[in-house]
Amino acid sequence: MVADRRTLDQEDLDELAELLRVRPIQFCMFFAALFGEERMEKLMTASIEQVKTIRANRRKSLGREPEMGEE
Repeated sequence: MVADRRTLDQEDLDELAELLRVRPIQFCMFFAALFGEERMEKLMTASIEQVKTIRANRRKSLGREPEMGEE
């Protein structure tokens, strides 16, 4: 299970963010090489929407408030 980001101090969180900074770009480049840019964009957009839905449903099931920008 991934630790809640509030358990990391800011220095560790900043270091982790820097280490992961290029990973989304690399993953998109990999998908684009396999499937082409249009399909890569569709896959990534659909994945982002699925994650938003999953997280919103989880917060709702736990009785938590929606995040900013959520309905």
